[in-house]
Amino acid sequence: MKLARDELLQVGTTAYGNIVELGIGGELAPAGYPEERRLAGLQLVAGIQDKLLRRQNAQGEQYNITQTLNLALADGRQEMIGFKEIVRTADAIAPPAEGSYYTQLGLKGKTPTSLAGLATLARTVYSAVLDMEDLLPAISGFGYTQERVNQLLQSIDDLEELNGRQEKAKADSQALTGEIQVLEEALWDDLGLLKRIVRALYSGEREEQVLDALQLGRV
Repeated sequence: MKLARDELLQVGTTAYGNIVELGIGGELAPAGYPEERRLAGLQLVAGIQDKLLRRQNAQGEQYNITQTLNLALADGRQEMIGFKEIVRTADAIAPPAEGSYYTQLGLKGKTPTSLAGLATLARTVYSAVLDMEDLLPAISGFGYTQERVNQLLQSIDDLEELNGRQEKAKADSQALTGEIQVLEEALWDDLGLLKRIVRALYSGEREEQVLDALQLGRV
């Protein structure tokens, strides 16, 4: 049964360190475990610890971005729902010569809940509003000036930028998980080799002493 990650790292640190403390490096080297291999083992331990910390940071960033993104998405959707009502009001007060602004802007139907759907709708609608010179005066009294509409367009860009950062943090975390697994397997293999060499090199009480000192009985 494999050890938990923390236990594996503790065994690795102890084993590689106690080879020096016991002064058995000179005995292990001719048997197939030279100093270079011990140092490589220490690098495996350090590499796993480093990637664990980096993954923790990536996961924390992903969580924070997700919280911000969800709030911004909800705000953007509510903004669009409110804007639809303003356009309906404008249609009632000063309708266009033909049809309605509501129809011209494609505002019929439910407001999308997904980022992709909302971004597509909002970018299409707000860009069209800027080209409708007769509509802007009708809705400016409700706060939808040209400047405000441009700000709403920018908010969509900001949403997509946040989403990109979230996806990158997620991808970084997943990549680090894979890299950690590769290093852990290499550490398991190295400690297993070290254990086999110790058992072949020593016997009896001495074998048990070395295995115990290096904590290799746990792997």
